[in-house]
Amino acid sequence: MKSNDVEIFGIESAGERLVWACFCAFVLVSSVVGNIVILVGSVRHNALRLNHFLVTLMEQIAVCDLVVSLVYCLPMAVSLAANTWVLGDQLGYILVYLQYIFYPAGVLFVAGLVTSKVFILWFPTATVALLKRTKVYIVCAVWTISLYFPIAFLVVDADDIYFDYKIYSPLYNITSDTWKHIKPAGLTLLSLLPNMAVLISTAATLVMIARSRQLARKSGGSVRWQGVMAVLLTAIVFSLSTLPYTVYTLVISPFVKEDPPGPLRIRYKRYSAFLSLLNSMSNAYIYTYTISSYRAFLRSKLHSIFIFLFPNRLSMFSSSRKDGRLDDMKTRRDSSEDSKLGTCDF
Repeated sequence: MKSNDVEIFGIESAGERLVWACFCAFVLVSSVVGNIVILVGSVRHNALRLNHFLVTLMEQIAVCDLVVSLVYCLPMAVSLAANTWVLGDQLGYILVYLQYIFYPAGVLFVAGLVTSKVFILWFPTATVALLKRTKVYIVCAVWTISLYFPIAFLVVDADDIYFDYKIYSPLYNITSDTWKHIKPAGLTLLSLLPNMAVLISTAATLVMIARSRQLARKSGGSVRWQGVMAVLLTAIVFSLSTLPYTVYTLVISPFVKEDPPGPLRIRYKRYSAFLSLLNSMSNAYIYTYTISSYRAFLRSKLHSIFIFLFPNRLSMFSSSRKDGRLDDMKTRRDSSEDSKLGTCDF
C-alpha cells in the first residue's frame, strides 16, 4: 500500500506511539463491550425505556460506533505498535470503505437523535405521531445517504488508497479533478449540515430545559429529565470530540497550505482524529448515568455474573447476612426482655 513519508508525517518517539496505541486499545475495548451491552440490553431486555424512535436511533448509533471502533481503533493500535501498515492491502481497502459508510452514518444518526428530541419537546403529539409512521423510512434514508462516498470512490478511482502516517490509518487519497465537484456536496451533506443541526438542536434543548425548570418551579411540579439528559449529553460529547476533526476536514485541509507540512497539517489532524475516537465509546457511560432502566439492567446482569463466578462466596455472604440478621433480632429481643424485667423490678 502506498503511504506518505514516515520521516515527515510519522511519530518518531516509540514512547508516544505506545501511549497512542494503548489509548486506541482502551477505546476499542470500551466501545466493543459498551455498544454490545447497549444493543443486547435494548433489543432483548428493553433496557432503554424511552420514546421508540429515539431508542431506534440509539441502537443504530451503537451499531455505527461498534463498527467504527473496529475499523479505526484496531488498525490504528496495530499500526502504531508496528510503526507501519502490516495488515495487508486487501484489508486496508475494506477498512477504508467501511470507515466512509459507518462514520457518516453515525454522524447523521446523532443529528437525527438530537433534532427529533427537540421537536418532541416543542411539538410532542404531532412529532411522535409523525416519527412513528416514518421511522423505517428515516433509518433507510440515512443508510442510503451514507453510501455517497463509497459509491463515488468506485466511480472515480476505486484503488486510490494510501496509508496516512499522520493518523496511522489507511485513507482514500482524493487526487482526481473530478472530486472538485463531488467532495463539496458530500462534505456539506454528511458533515457540515449534521454538525450544524447538532449545535442548533443542542442550543434549543438548553433553552427548553431552562423554560421547563422555570415552569416547574412556578407550578410546584417536576420535569422528567432522563431522556432529555441522555440526548443532551450525547450531543455535547459528540460535538466536543468530533468538531476539531470536522474543522480540519472543512477548513484546514482545503484552505490552509503549509509547505513543508507543519503543526496544523500534521499534529492538529493527528490529535483531533484520536480525540474523535472518544465518541464511539461514550454512549454506554452516558446511558448508565442518565437512564434508570439501563442502570437497573446493568445491575441485574452484573449480579447474575457475580452469582455465576462466585457461587460459594455469595452463599457464604448470604448466610452471614442471615446470621447477622438473626443475631441482631436476638439481641434486640433480649434487650427488650431485659428492659421489661428491669421495669418490673423497679
